[in-house]
Amino acid sequence: MNIHSLTKKKLSKCDRVLYLHCDHFEPTNTNYSLDQTNQILKTFTGQAIDSAIKPSLFLHLPADIYWKEGKFYLQKLSTYPIVMSYIKQLSDIGCDIQWHIHHEYWTNSSVVKGEWKQILDRGLVKDEETLEFFISETKKIYKECGLPNVDTWGIVHGMWALNASDSLNCNITNELSILRRNGCLADFTFPAGRPWCTPEMTGIFAVTPKNEPKCYNTGTTIARGTKLLQDGTNFVICYPTSNYIVISLDLINSYLDKVGTKSDCYHTVISPENVHMLEDPLDFAQEWILTSCIIDRTLIIKTHAHSLNVEAWKNKEGNIVNNSTLFSVSHKERLQVLQDICQATNVDFRFTTAKEVMNIIKWIDSGEDSKNYEF
Repeated sequence: MNIHSLTKKKLSKCDRVLYLHCDHFEPTNTNYSLDQTNQILKTFTGQAIDSAIKPSLFLHLPADIYWKEGKFYLQKLSTYPIVMSYIKQLSDIGCDIQWHIHHEYWTNSSVVKGEWKQILDRGLVKDEETLEFFISETKKIYKECGLPNVDTWGIVHGMWALNASDSLNCNITNELSILRRNGCLADFTFPAGRPWCTPEMTGIFAVTPKNEPKCYNTGTTIARGTKLLQDGTNFVICYPTSNYIVISLDLINSYLDKVGTKSDCYHTVISPENVHMLEDPLDFAQEWILTSCIIDRTLIIKTHAHSLNVEAWKNKEGNIVNNSTLFSVSHKERLQVLQDICQATNVDFRFTTAKEVMNIIKWIDSGEDSKNYEF
């Protein structure tokens, strides 16, 4: 294996490499029938059971908000019983069920329409109130279903538009404050498929929530003993891997397997110099390493995908096919090469979850003795 000198140099600064997959898990796609939803989730769950990867699934809850006679209500979709039964199974086998909030259809945005647009135009509700209600209802559902991550949790933001970073989809300028006081510790959105939403700095850093658009744009990098998280007010941005081309499994799958996915709407055209990297697992794995941050001798690689995206599971005839981005043969090959690189350079490798990463970040920030944490 011809490992590049830059890769070896970077890994010489590490004791371990952690691989984290944060999935935009959206089983609410209206293009699926109930039978298709069941078939897809059954297949995905079986793959997760058989895989060493236990992904962090940032769940887009199968429910909608509506407002009537001065009150908010949460309406569960027809897919709700099927989805939540599989979510519980996935949680029980070790998948980390976190939060994915798409609020652009019930807060001020360019796509809101129908009754919600009339309600918002008349000033009958505020975006902040609606978001608070949804968070409260989500906590109730997680408790009822026996899921963890109720009192403390992480988020992936719908459309990547955290804290009004894209006014077409989010105009809640104090969103981080709302999330933080309701138990959200960290955001795992970035880098974004909508690049203008991405922070100016990379890595893992703490920000103080402010009532202004994109208030997470800069922060203070977390390191051993920084104690930025001790008072419970700061918010963590977990943006460890900077190259969108290698973190988006949607994009990779679209290029290699010629499957059109929603990611195609956002990413820039793949340049000729990137083609070889996408096709060569060794180059790809090294790019993961070279574009990921090190925090306290721990290198964290984060990828994302929309694993239940309809284009990845339906063929042209509309039949369900198994084309999972996360559990594909090509992705397994890339992960195996990554593990081989770590073994060759005497660096520990392991799969991790968003919850574990949040715990590691808090432990490093606290400055506690390394003997007190077991990786």
